[in-house]
Amino acid sequence: MSSVNTSGTSLKITGGRLFDGQGPEQQNTALLIRDGRIAAMGEAAARAQADETISAE
Repeated sequence: MSSVNTSGTSLKITGGRLFDGQGPEQQNTALLIRDGRIAAMGEAAARAQADETISAE
């Protein structure tokens, strides 16, 4: 099994559906992952800068 080094990196995933367990699913939203942890969701993630951005569409 290989591992991915996420130290000091950020990834933004845009255009996806998000199920956070706190309410209804969010359509066409963004998720920001920083240092291997979820850092932001929704509008905050959409506005954030990231090292890499990928589309979930």
